[in-house]
Amino acid sequence: MKSETVLEARNVSFSYKGKDVLQNVNIVLRNGSIVGLTGPNGIGKTTLLSLFIGDLIPGSGSVTINGKNPASISDRSKLFGVYLPGYGFTQTDKVGSALSDLCTLFDADSSYVGSLLKRFGVDEFLNMRIDKLSEGMRKKFELVAASMTDAPVLILDEPTNGLDVQSVELLRKFVKEKKRQGVLVIISLHVMSELDLIADSLIGVCDGKARMLESFSPGVAGSAQSCYKSMFNE
Repeated sequence: MKSETVLEARNVSFSYKGKDVLQNVNIVLRNGSIVGLTGPNGIGKTTLLSLFIGDLIPGSGSVTINGKNPASISDRSKLFGVYLPGYGFTQTDKVGSALSDLCTLFDADSSYVGSLLKRFGVDEFLNMRIDKLSEGMRKKFELVAASMTDAPVLILDEPTNGLDVQSVELLRKFVKEKKRQGVLVIISLHVMSELDLIADSLIGVCDGKARMLESFSPGVAGSAQSCYKSMFNE
């Protein structure tokens, strides 16, 4: 079981080109949980994730992980498992080569990475170029890239896109295993019914607001949709 991890946004606001994207966000997340993140495209979900991991700096307020500003931490791969474009490979690189380079960069356990490749079927297309992957293949590639370290926070952005039913079930099991290991999993999804099944708590993003939806009931069909609609109609 991992030691306690606390990820906190306190009075965070962020603007882009003079437009307020997020305003006065106050969120506290702890390890050993699966946190869903939902809202329409272009409304601030990716911005919030980027603030969490220190890729963006708040215009006001603060983001901390265990009391430290993530942007000030030299090797954030030790804290965050996340797929980011531009890790040093190009879209014309082959999957196997790109993952091998990441494995070296992160000093990841090669046997564990090998088990991930087999588990999600990525070993079947290691010789394909990244830009030739189907949407489902790309999501599997991104999942392995994000999950290869032993980081206490795992961030997955729309990981079910393009996946078949069997692969979605594999993803559910994997995420729940990570939770049992004490990882904080933040999973951004549009599919509300999937959030009902997988999330312990839910963050809604709407019109510059981002907050925990306290009325969300894990495992209850329709709860995510109902909670988000209530926020949207405020």
